[in-house]
Amino acid sequence: MSPVKSFNWTNLKRVSGEEIRLTDSLISLIPDTSVRDTLGISVRKMLMKHLGEKSFYYLDAVTTEPFAAFLAALPENAILATIGMEPSAAKAVLYIDANLAFLIIDRLLGGEKEPSVETRRLSETEQGVLQYFIMQVLAEIWRSCGSASRVHFRFDRFSSGGDIEKLGTVKDVAISLVFKVGIGEFSGFVKAVFPGAFIGKAVTGKEIEPPFELDYFVNNAGRYGYLPATIWADAGHAIVSSADLISLEEGDVVIFDESGLMLKDGVPEGSVDLKVGRGEEGALKADAKIDGKILRCIVK
Repeated sequence: MSPVKSFNWTNLKRVSGEEIRLTDSLISLIPDTSVRDTLGISVRKMLMKHLGEKSFYYLDAVTTEPFAAFLAALPENAILATIGMEPSAAKAVLYIDANLAFLIIDRLLGGEKEPSVETRRLSETEQGVLQYFIMQVLAEIWRSCGSASRVHFRFDRFSSGGDIEKLGTVKDVAISLVFKVGIGEFSGFVKAVFPGAFIGKAVTGKEIEPPFELDYFVNNAGRYGYLPATIWADAGHAIVSSADLISLEEGDVVIFDESGLMLKDGVPEGSVDLKVGRGEEGALKADAKIDGKILRCIVK
């Protein structure tokens, strides 16, 4: 048998609770699973209509980073556009690969030649053409989501790096959706950057107050007749280090650091916490009673 190698935990990226809440809330802007399934198809058809049958796109990555780090990595002549959502004044940023931008402009104007590599700013005419394309994409997202106000993004303007700096503070966390977009063998990227302030106001209409995604769920729960969910009992907590985890074997005993149960004559008695789903929204205290091989949880 080959030796078991320990996993190098130091290579894993640390993700904060704030980053998780922001990502979940950004996804919650499109709450209907069936809509999420059809949205991609609708946008693809729109691209094919305007850019040709060989056009495509897909979500390549979802990243979290300080908004300041995004700004620091921008090239000098980056093509940036801001989008908003009324009535909030907060803005998100679209960073469009220059080669892709000039390719889209060329195809919209009827060109078919191989795109040239350019690193200059857009002219006013080119900005108008690209703005038209961006507005078509935003309109398709809005229509595909049933004309919901939560995804009614509005084109604001093309901006420079100096203008973008005003959209977030140095410590702000931003969620970035990186899309691969192309026509045939030519492709580039569009990076949609959502500062935390924008996500918070888009979901609740006010600054971030975790867990703000719960407010949206409560306000819309009346649309559902019932919600199937997993209920489980939390009997206690124990912390096991990675070094100890590797050496654990069948039959080893792990003692809870915290628990509402205790052994009496070899039988556990006390209380457990009943939780739903991931158990992040509270719990119900229940008395635990042993009935043969069954643990009964009684809520009073």
